Amino acid sequence: MWKLGSIIVLVIGAVVGGAFAAAAYIFVGTLIEVAWFAGGISLDLAVVYALIAAAAGALIGFAAALGAASVVIAQRRSSSARRRVASATVAAVICGVAVPAVAFGALGTLRQNVVVVGVCALLIAVLASVGLSASERRQRRRRG
Repeated sequence: MWKLGSIIVLVIGAVVGGAFAAAAYIFVGTLIEVAWFAGGISLDLAVVYALIAAAAGALIGFAAALGAASVVIAQRRSSSARRRVASATVAAVICGVAVPAVAFGALGTLRQNVVVVGVCALLIAVLASVGLSASERRQRRRRG
């Protein structure tokens, strides 16, 4: 059974993980792009973009965690851990991908950034599945 402390750790982990993943993705991408097109490396530009991406990633992680936590709370008495992890992962992907999709839609650039939204969906799916599975195993060890 999921307790309040486990759900809080889930949300904090998703926020920190989202911020780190987004910052790393944008930092490396900016370094590659600047080196490719400008012929040099602008570390300052990459750091600024990474900080902006970290804030966006934290927001995406928070939305994904709320989606996963709502499913985990609703199914906390369910005996099927596999179903709970799968449902929570799907909810995390849907809620997490909604953030950049709405943001890019508002900016009018969703069509150009569909790859970023896809990468976001893949990262959320992998990280949520791994994190939720690890939490389920940890809680199963505690119970018995």
